[in-house]
Amino acid sequence: MRTKLALLFIFSLILTIFTPVRLSVAEEVVDTNDLSKTPARYPQDYVREYLQDCIQTAKEEGLVEKDAQTLCNCTLDKFQQKYTLTEFKQLTAASQTDDRAATSLIEVGELCLETILFQ
Repeated sequence: MRTKLALLFIFSLILTIFTPVRLSVAEEVVDTNDLSKTPARYPQDYVREYLQDCIQTAKEEGLVEKDAQTLCNCTLDKFQQKYTLTEFKQLTAASQTDDRAATSLIEVGELCLETILFQ
């Protein structure tokens, strides 16, 4: 339980420092006529910076490299499956002041934490 709380803290810290304002990438165009929900793929620059920031923060908070990579890759994959880039940026920005938005993001982190805890 203590490990889970520590990892939750790490994930919430990552969300706090990784705000959409830090990155300036072109917004994706979403075809609203396409009703199939295929996973969104974020621009490579965005992905690279997200993973660098996430892994660095997770390691600074005590995760070993392998666990930090597992956590960050998992959260990125889940975010891309669940949110377009625009939605993710809006949700991340809103999470700074909106508990429901923060909870939505933390739920993704909790799913990914299970992959580390139960390996």
